[in-house]
Amino acid sequence: MLRWIRIRRKPGFVRGLAIGLCAAGLLGTVIAADPLGMLIDRDSQLGLQLAPLPLNLRGKSRGVVGYGSYLVNALGECNGCHAVNDYMPGGNPFLGQPAVIDTNAYLRGGRFFGIATSASLRPDPTTGLPGNMTYAQFVAAMRHGTDPEAPGELLQVMPWPTYRNMADAELNSIYQYLSALPPAAPWSGGAAN
Repeated sequence: MLRWIRIRRKPGFVRGLAIGLCAAGLLGTVIAADPLGMLIDRDSQLGLQLAPLPLNLRGKSRGVVGYGSYLVNALGECNGCHAVNDYMPGGNPFLGQPAVIDTNAYLRGGRFFGIATSASLRPDPTTGLPGNMTYAQFVAAMRHGTDPEAPGELLQVMPWPTYRNMADAELNSIYQYLSALPPAAPWSGGAAN
């Protein structure tokens, strides 16, 4: 035969326990419902840390710009092609040195690939547009390899087949990040270092 045991409890114990359990359940639901959002928040913060130049965030979403920086600097390695030099002398990780980005050449184009030279992705000093492209031109270049300076021509060097399947939000984040960079004229002349 079972006997019920009576527990003496303090006033408010049951209510406090119920509130605590509900709060824990809601927190678990929020975390389980949006794990991607948590990753994007983390990636946005990392992207802001990775940006090698000061960013103009006026009128822009910090999270969107940060995520764009993450895509450009951590995943896309855009500077590897869109800069005449990616690293400063003594700062080349391929030589076992701690990486030091060449901020003067950063995303300003000028790298020669035998048949073409990479374009600048920095905001144009006159128009303020990244790579002197509107958002529609940027998306067309990324999705279809359309050359904004030569309509009907395909970009032969830029690996647009790799980037064409990016989500709209990712392309927007990249464009917003590029828009937040300090304007700079496209690289001209020889090697930066």
